[in-house]
Amino acid sequence: MFLDNNCNSKFILKKKLFLCSNQNVMKKIQNLLFVCLMIFQANVNGQIVVSTISGSVRGFLNGSTDDALFAFPTYTVFDKNGNMYISDSGNKLIRKISNDDIVSTFAGTVDGYQDGPIAIAKFSSPKELVVDDEGNVFVVDWTNHCIRKITKDGIVSTFAGTNIQGDQDGVGTNARFSFPYGLCQDSKGNLIVADNGNNKIKKISPSGVVTTIAGSIYGYMDAKGINAKFKGPSGLAIDKNDNIYVADFGNEKIRKIDDEGNVITLVNDIFDGILDLDVDEEGNVYAGCYYTIKKISKSGAVTTFAGSGARGFKDGPPLEAQFDLVSGVCVHNKDLIIADALNNSIRKIGEKDQLATQETDKQVLVYPNPTNNSIYVKTDDRLGQGKISIYNARGEKIKCVVCENLNDCEVNLSDEPTGLYLIKVNLAKDHKLIQDAKIVKI
Repeated sequence: MFLDNNCNSKFILKKKLFLCSNQNVMKKIQNLLFVCLMIFQANVNGQIVVSTISGSVRGFLNGSTDDALFAFPTYTVFDKNGNMYISDSGNKLIRKISNDDIVSTFAGTVDGYQDGPIAIAKFSSPKELVVDDEGNVFVVDWTNHCIRKITKDGIVSTFAGTNIQGDQDGVGTNARFSFPYGLCQDSKGNLIVADNGNNKIKKISPSGVVTTIAGSIYGYMDAKGINAKFKGPSGLAIDKNDNIYVADFGNEKIRKIDDEGNVITLVNDIFDGILDLDVDEEGNVYAGCYYTIKKISKSGAVTTFAGSGARGFKDGPPLEAQFDLVSGVCVHNKDLIIADALNNSIRKIGEKDQLATQETDKQVLVYPNPTNNSIYVKTDDRLGQGKISIYNARGEKIKCVVCENLNDCEVNLSDEPTGLYLIKVNLAKDHKLIQDAKIVKI
């Protein structure tokens, strides 16, 4: 569909040309096209796709998820209110994405080791995180060899270990770790730590007592408790029955520790580059392996869940998508949240976002498609000020237009080359994404 500068409007529909001088007829056809495209988009909704929540190039910037920047994010976790916490390892910070899509610094300043209020605390290469039922955030501080705690009141303390490397069970700061990496929490409130440098799995009770529950020396052996052997365990996950899953990086295996301390190898497959994993309510395990995510079903069947296997950055259908070092895997509701470390971004594998939001409940159309010049935004009501962001096929933001009224907004693409573009429409008042669409420029 296109409009000329005369009082007539021209519509090309199924290769037939209609000349309409009657404005009522034109309006009816516009509305018909709008409804047809809404039905088409509704059929698209529900598909599983890989999308980017936030991040692009390496850097540091707070703000909306469209604009925020990260540096080597490694892990994510959610609190009960739907806020996401991110170990922004390259920036030595804990970042937060609120449930209204605003990115902020939650804790940390510069590289170092310092307890105290979140505004002055220091971390060094934070890794896996846990949020408990009371809203406290626990962080593995990898190169500081300890586990830190951030209270809901904003105070950072060292919960177990110190910034002195070692291998020692004990209470609180009398315990010692060596490059701890993974972290999870069982139903009793115990923290489980993958003590990477010591090749052990340790438990921290709610009162801070540290004990070794599995592992001994560097190697590979299924056995009970300290008779088992690991090679550089990294990420951890735990299921509803308190079975612990270990990403055994050096052995390229997934290990499982049951509630009696027996260590077994989950499946015989090789998981090259496994850094993290998580388990869903049904018992399926998802493992991040360099540039792909593997799925291990309850029956032990192993499939590639997402990632083409090629290193890169690409959203879209899961098996066509590309990642660059899958560092963190987090099951959240029905989605998988991926910390894509070398792409400096947080990705999502889940259903395509719906057109309407709970707050606005409005439908948004971006048209025409294809286009050879401009695109327009049409809504079924006036939504006020908003922002339209344009991304090329490489995921690079090339243009951003702020519109005083989203029901009357134009974006000129005449200076852009032909190809596929992703269009994101956000409300100005809360940055809520209300539409993402793909447009072809011809």
